[in-house]
Amino acid sequence: MLASLEKKILKKQYEYVFDDTKLWSFKKKDDALKQINLEHNKENNKYKFSFPIDDIHYSTTFGDVTTLKKYIDYILHTHTL
Repeated sequence: MLASLEKKILKKQYEYVFDDTKLWSFKKKDDALKQINLEHNKENNKYKFSFPIDDIHYSTTFGDVTTLKKYIDYILHTHTL
C-alpha cells in the first residue's frame, strides 16, 4: 500500500526502526531524534503521520488513505526532512 513512499523515505537517508506499535517508523541515519512515523488507530480508523522539519516534529491525522498518500508524497517532495 505505501511501499513506494517507504522507498522515497529510505532515499532521504533514513533507516527502518522496528516498532510494533506503528505501521512503519524511520529515523535519520545521523540523527535518531528525527523520525518519520505512521500509525493506525483501529478504534477510530484514522492514520497519524508524523515527521520532522528543522527542529520541530509535526503530526497530522487522516481518515482517508488516498489523501494520506498524497500528503506524505507532498511532504517528501517539498521538504528536506
